[in-house]
Amino acid sequence: MAYVTVIELKRYLGIDADNSADDALLADLVQRAQAVVDSRTGRTFEAAADTARTFGADSVDGDWLFFDADLCSLASVVNGDGAAVAADQYTTRPTNRRPWFALLLRPYASAGWHTERGDITVTGRWAYSLTAPADVVQATVRLAAWFYRQKDNTGADVAMLAGDTMILPSKLPADVVELLRPYMRVAL
Repeated sequence: MAYVTVIELKRYLGIDADNSADDALLADLVQRAQAVVDSRTGRTFEAAADTARTFGADSVDGDWLFFDADLCSLASVVNGDGAAVAADQYTTRPTNRRPWFALLLRPYASAGWHTERGDITVTGRWAYSLTAPADVVQATVRLAAWFYRQKDNTGADVAMLAGDTMILPSKLPADVVELLRPYMRVAL
């Protein structure tokens, strides 16, 4: 799913909605901007459908099952032995907010995490949220617009000398970096 539509980007850029001359380019730039947002933060911000991910013994620490990505909606958990793990057997972590980074077996859980015969399969929406937060949408549209405006900026991708000064291409817009800062995924 795209965090921003071409129509939203056109509105931001002040391009008439009926002008379709650059629609293919704008759609490409939206995808590129979204890829930069995801790469910069180490996250995906929305998911269109449930998908399954598998986790081996290296993801288990006692009663904990740690994920390698954000999970915002949980459909099912199947233990490595093929048995479904009922929702009353575990809690999500963190408990009262999303996205989740792990499952913790409850103290009264009837079984542990089993990876001896196979991987644990968790099915759900692997994303930060069901829909991208407003500031992530703003960062994406702002970055796509910045990319669009760069198309006519010839020579900006090469270092140039001006007297004794080297002029380098500009970095990502500072406002985009600031909008994304709270969403940076922490890696341990």
